[in-house]
Amino acid sequence: MPSEEPGKNISEAEIERRLTPTGKPPNAKIVLVGMNKRHMLVHTSDGQVLEVPLAWYPTLYRASEPEQLAYRIIGAGYGLEWPELDFHLSLEGMLRGKKEHDSVGAETEKR
Repeated sequence: MPSEEPGKNISEAEIERRLTPTGKPPNAKIVLVGMNKRHMLVHTSDGQVLEVPLAWYPTLYRASEPEQLAYRIIGAGYGLEWPELDFHLSLEGMLRGKKEHDSVGAETEKR
């Protein structure tokens, strides 16, 4: 069963387990992104495949499959953009486990 850990590595490549903000971009760049109903699979230039839960990003989770797949790699490979959704993610943020604030869900929980 997939883990909910930040930037879970599902490839054979070894990665640094201790992620600390350095102000520097990650060594690897995004080369390809895949989606399934529960996860985004981010393939990087150093051979890693990150399995990131879509639940972390409500905008993507609620989007249709064509909207989810309409991404662009931006920032020289350090980020992703979904122009139709006006949504952006960075590789560093995904590795650090940074989640999207869900204002729709937050409003529902307050009621």
